[in-house]
Amino acid sequence: MHEDAFTPVVLAIGGSDTSAGAGIQADLKTIHAHGAYAATVVTAVTSQNTQGVQASFPVPEAVLLDQLESVLRDLHIGSVKLGMVPQKESARIIANTLASRPSLPLVVDPVMGSTSGFSLAEPDPVSELCELLAPQATVITPNIPEAELLLSRSISTCDEAAEAAVALRSRWGCAVLLKGGHLPEGEDPVDFLADSDGEERLIGFRLEVSHSHGTGCCLSSAIASQLALGAGLRFAVKEAKDFVARALLYPVVTGSQPSAFDPFCGRLVED
Repeated sequence: MHEDAFTPVVLAIGGSDTSAGAGIQADLKTIHAHGAYAATVVTAVTSQNTQGVQASFPVPEAVLLDQLESVLRDLHIGSVKLGMVPQKESARIIANTLASRPSLPLVVDPVMGSTSGFSLAEPDPVSELCELLAPQATVITPNIPEAELLLSRSISTCDEAAEAAVALRSRWGCAVLLKGGHLPEGEDPVDFLADSDGEERLIGFRLEVSHSHGTGCCLSSAIASQLALGAGLRFAVKEAKDFVARALLYPVVTGSQPSAFDPFCGRLVED
């Protein structure tokens, strides 16, 4: 390879998952599965397994800043994926550091809690994060509970979800992918994309699986990977949704509960 030909690098900022089903570990696998290179900055260390999250420990602010500055000083970052941010001061540090890179594609996944229901961040840091970073984000990817928090309103129908996506876009000016998986079961899930080209409903198909841990991390990392590889936003979102749907077809048994799936779509478990 020519010395000037850099591999696309995605910087994943988020929490560490000891079970490797979500968080930074899921980001690593997803980004590498897309043919990009993953760099990481850890915001928190969690203790978790296939049964759930037992504890979460925020990284000291000075350590968080050192990680960010070290990576950004040297690596040729093509996009940033931002996930779990447990504290308000952590949100400010990240926002202030990334403010010097306003043209860098940025995917913000405003993580509040784990699939098992453990609170990974208090409401204030999530709101603070979006107030600080959403205006410079390429896209934010809240699910229904996260959008309800950000808008201080309930969302229980597809029309309300579509209105919420537009409202979030109007507030911050960034594109919004509102994930509709929490809408009533029994129907195919619908995600709601609001961007500079208008609004679009992205209809998927509901998979009755018990290994959905990490799907939000996987989706946002896949979008960031596509952006780093040069894709436009709408293409990146649709490719990322297809990627997650394929990955969910490949469960991986790692512990007492069937919580993991394979972002490499079977290569991880081939004989």
